[in-house]
Amino acid sequence: MKTGKQLGLTLAECQELMQGNVYQYRKAGEDIYNNGYYTRGRTMNSRPHDGGHRGNVDIYIINENKEITTLCYDTTAHRSNVILSAFLSNKLKNINYTIIGNYITNGYSTRLGLFFSYSEKQIEKMEKISNSHTDYIGQETNNSSRDHYNRMTMR
Repeated sequence: MKTGKQLGLTLAECQELMQGNVYQYRKAGEDIYNNGYYTRGRTMNSRPHDGGHRGNVDIYIINENKEITTLCYDTTAHRSNVILSAFLSNKLKNINYTIIGNYITNGYSTRLGLFFSYSEKQIEKMEKISNSHTDYIGQETNNSSRDHYNRMTMR
């Protein structure tokens, strides 16, 4: 992974890239410039912003095309640390994308960890759950129990 500096960007350009993503774009741009990634955390004592939850983390990275990409959003602190360290050590390329997606979204199916050897049956179940959540977007009833059972009938 390259930093903004290694990609030939200036600090001001990195800050400009981050301006549309986060309020703290100056600090974020500096981190992108020096580290190649920016971690934005929400403390447990603060009010959640942008619909996120307290204590969760967002990670933004700069890619080879000099574009900002969201590595994870609203992910628990522990899971975001695991994802970031796996990304920085280039270990994510060996993991099935379904497992990565479920892990990033704090899925219950990956409670055994990112690097656990999941069976094909478990991966298929993760895909079914993911698809039912995606297909259900826009049909929420504001009753989490009812929404859960409605999604289950779609599987």
